[in-house]
Amino acid sequence: PDQGNKDKPECDHEGEWVIQLDRGEYDYGSGIAVNSSGDLYIVGTTNDVNSTLAFITQISASGAILRTDSIDSVSPDPYSEGDGIAIDKDDNIITSGIIGTNGQGSSLWVRKTSPDNMVLWEIPSTIPLDLRAYGTNIAVDGDANIYVTGATFFDDLWIGKFDPNGTLLW
Repeated sequence: PDQGNKDKPECDHEGEWVIQLDRGEYDYGSGIAVNSSGDLYIVGTTNDVNSTLAFITQISASGAILRTDSIDSVSPDPYSEGDGIAIDKDDNIITSGIIGTNGQGSSLWVRKTSPDNMVLWEIPSTIPLDLRAYGTNIAVDGDANIYVTGATFFDDLWIGKFDPNGTLLW
């Protein structure tokens, strides 16, 4: 994936900065979280002629773009959207959204990565619920349990609780 400009962005006013990411024809950020070091994590979606992909961008507290990673679809026609993001007490990054699956349409994904960008676990539509859903927001409690909310493709609200290892509790 394109790493973007790693230099500190230019600013018009002392102590302020603005960053513009241009990854495709259409880019948007859906969520933002801050780790214990003050780094920002942005989750969003970018698309071009060939694909629509979720991305996560890490930006230092001083405004330097540290990395950008894509959430790839398992489908031959790549499609994923990044919508929710949270950071737990160990600075692990938890993200959610929607992902295309082989011939099955689209469904929920939830991913937990370590601060050094190793995928700890991922749930790409394997949730044992009889619904096609997507995740729009995430929260983490003091015990590192993860709460994901969103909607089904039948326009119903849903919320799920996962333990820190990705097991669906309810």
